[in-house]
Amino acid sequence: TVSYFDYHAVSFLDYFDANLTTTLSNVYIGACLIGGLSLITIILWGKIKFLKKLPIPVALVVIILSILTNYFNSYFLPGLYLKPDHLLNVPVAKNFSDFITFFHYPDFTKIGNTNVWTAAISIALVASLATLLNVEAVDKLDKHGRNTPRNLELIAQGIGNATAGLIGGIPMNSGVIRGYVGIASGSETKKTAIIHGLLILAFVALLPMLLNLIPLSAVAAVLIMTGYKLANPKFLIEMYKKGFAQFLPFIITIIAILATNLLLGIVIGLGLGIIYVLRNDIRSALQLTNEKQYTEDVARIILPQVTSFINKSKMRTILNGVPANSKIIIDASYSKYIDVDIIEIIRNFKTIMAPEKKIGLSLIGFKNKYGLTDEAQHANVMTKELQSLLTPIEILGILIEGNKRFATGSKIEKNISEQMDITSSEGQYPLAVVLSC
Repeated sequence: TVSYFDYHAVSFLDYFDANLTTTLSNVYIGACLIGGLSLITIILWGKIKFLKKLPIPVALVVIILSILTNYFNSYFLPGLYLKPDHLLNVPVAKNFSDFITFFHYPDFTKIGNTNVWTAAISIALVASLATLLNVEAVDKLDKHGRNTPRNLELIAQGIGNATAGLIGGIPMNSGVIRGYVGIASGSETKKTAIIHGLLILAFVALLPMLLNLIPLSAVAAVLIMTGYKLANPKFLIEMYKKGFAQFLPFIITIIAILATNLLLGIVIGLGLGIIYVLRNDIRSALQLTNEKQYTEDVARIILPQVTSFINKSKMRTILNGVPANSKIIIDASYSKYIDVDIIEIIRNFKTIMAPEKKIGLSLIGFKNKYGLTDEAQHANVMTKELQSLLTPIEILGILIEGNKRFATGSKIEKNISEQMDITSSEGQYPLAVVLSC
């Protein structure tokens, strides 16, 4: 009897061995030679100063050299000459009428076919993910540190793919190679992409024979070096230094992509990333601070920008732990969204638990849409009664503590307009008069 794991491990090894054997048995020396020379050219081009300063991009140099090398082999080393199977294969039209036949129009009778929709959705997801990844990579290469508008990029891609599909074109997405070559060539604006598109159209329509001379191994060399520059060992070390919360989703995504496919690998990586985000959000989203306000200890809960349902358990735990006869402030000044479950917990605490335990609850920064209005049962102002209870030594201690908070940047939140309203009607009772030169 063989276990499930052993069975699939053996199956995978058989599959790997069979594919490796097939690959090694189909090695073509001519393609390897051109690919190797292309890699050496790119490496040397980046290390020799006078070559780096030349206006011609190294990718174009590699393509030209690979064509010339294959042309040389056809006369002097015919055994290394690359046949059409190892070259680009662009359809060649004899005339304009022949070129028009390359266009194919949709068969809308298949619109109800579920296989069509499955393929369309899969292509849309893969192309969108690939574009976002490519945009991220190219933005890192930009010496000006500019950021591509991602929504605009995806909208343009969607329009382009819809139009291309109507005339038989294949789906497209942003290309990291095109971006890299553009940046390496000194391009500064989006005109590069437009000119690039027009040049592709011109070459495919007018000079397809020239494109069909380009060895695939030379193109592979450009891809390999671009990939290395985007994810070299130094980059892996930097990701590792950022901690496991960054490194683990990163490395698992790479393994998942290699083991499955691009779409499933990215989904796995995103899922793991979301788990880390949720874990960190649960741990640190709600801030509970204890403040010494004159003679009173006041607890303050500061809600984050997005207070979601995942904070529900922690909020309930904090409020249940508030001691009787104490004072607490729930501050929503920084929140843009508060989940209904959180609002319900706060409302129950306000109407039931706080009155029963004689807790002074103050609400700050709640918008009208939440059904909670700001209430200040505790105002951080000096009253006549409190002033009369403090001794000079205690007042000096309050000033010293305030100076310590100022020095460390740990301030006490105060509502200045509220303090002005209270003191304007009830009078001002300062702690001390400070004389200085």
